[in-house]
Order: sequence, then C-alpha cells, then structure tokens
Amino acid sequence: MDIFSHSLWTGLIFKKRKNIWWPVFFSIAPDIFSNGVYVVVSVIQGVSIIDSTRIHFNPATPDIIKILYSITHSLPIFAAAFLIAWFFLKKPWLPLAAWGIHIAIDIPFHSTDFFATPFLFPVSSFRINSVSWGENNYILIANFCLLAIIYLGFFIFKNKRKRFATYFKEKRKLIKR
Repeated sequence: MDIFSHSLWTGLIFKKRKNIWWPVFFSIAPDIFSNGVYVVVSVIQGVSIIDSTRIHFNPATPDIIKILYSITHSLPIFAAAFLIAWFFLKKPWLPLAAWGIHIAIDIPFHSTDFFATPFLFPVSSFRINSVSWGENNYILIANFCLLAIIYLGFFIFKNKRKRFATYFKEKRKLIKR
C-alpha cells in the first residue's frame, strides 16, 4: 500500500493512544527508508519525481534499494528489533508494532512484478504473488473508500455521543432546579 494508507490504518489501530506520532512514523518508515531512498537517488540521477515513483519509467534501480526494501519489509528483522526494544525497555514498545502491521498489510497487496514483500528475508526468499495495489486501481479505490467510511463512522459516532451526553447534562440541570 501507499504511505497514506499505512498511516491512516495505523491511526485507526492506535487511535486510543495519546501520542500517535510514533506509530504513524513506524507505519511509513519501511517505505521511507527503502522507496524514499529510491526516489531521492532517481531524482539525483535526473529522473522526474513523478516518474521516479513508477518503476517502468525509471531506469535507475540501484541494488541497494532492493536490499533496503528486503530489510525494512522483513518480519524476522522486525521481530528482532521488537524483541531488542522490549529487552532494553523491559516492556513491549507498542508503537514499534506499526512496523509489523505495515508488513502484514503489504503482503497481500504487492505482486512479484512490483516489489513483492520479502517478509521472510533473510531466512527465505519466498514471496507471495498477490494483486498489486499499484497496478490495480480498484484496490486503491476500495481501500480509501473503506478508510473514509470507517473514519466518518467514528466521527459521527463520537459527535453523537457528545450530543447525547450534553443533552442529559442539560436535563439534569433542569431537574436539580
């Protein structure tokens, strides 16, 4: 998925947390530290920023990008980082879980034609050939429609609950008089 989808899904999952910025950062970090580097290198090599995001238009594909993508989209590497953080902090640091959620979301939405998720790297080179969100606009449209419905539902429910509570507070004030 794209970084906007990752951050919006993470926002839903971690919506009860006071500081949501760490989970949002970790939800987009795998793409920033791999594909972001890819875009920067492409632009430096003279490819436009729009074309640098499309692999079939971009002749500049350094091998380091594939390595960075494999590292940042690996469940064993995520698990090791999560356990190391847990060891040093003496408790699990849940914002880091957004990295694992990113990988889990990417597995069914990347094809072998375009950055299939190497979720078992370096243990195995196995990748799942799924329907790519980048090549199938229906997936992207369905994703954003679902996100919009969920966010709208939370917004409406939250405001309804506030109005409901305000209504009864006013009624209590009238009764006490």
